[in-house]
Amino acid sequence: MSELAGRGYQLGLITNDAEATARAHVRKLGLDHILAFVAGYDSGFGVKPEAGPVLAFAAVVGVPTTEIVMVGDTALDIATARKAKARAVGVLTGPNSSDSLQLAKPDAVIASIAQLSIWLKSQ
Repeated sequence: MSELAGRGYQLGLITNDAEATARAHVRKLGLDHILAFVAGYDSGFGVKPEAGPVLAFAAVVGVPTTEIVMVGDTALDIATARKAKARAVGVLTGPNSSDSLQLAKPDAVIASIAQLSIWLKSQ
């Protein structure tokens, strides 16, 4: 994530957990300085798979949703991206297999977030 932020990408976190919990985890991991946006189920933007959180991120960072890539480890994340007209990348470090993520029709499935930078360079 630091590499992506260093390359000028605006980063955010959308979760169906509480925003305060997400922010606490982000601080603990030392990522709070590189995230432009953090939203939870209680942030007022709706919950995944609604498009609202992605639309709110787009407004905060000032880009159209078509320029956003949402990375997630569930079909719910892929559906959220699709509803917001964002691109979707499945990541296999979560609870789902490649087959189940592929059913959601992402733009790509990567083994880990570490491969995102490589994928973005290929686009």
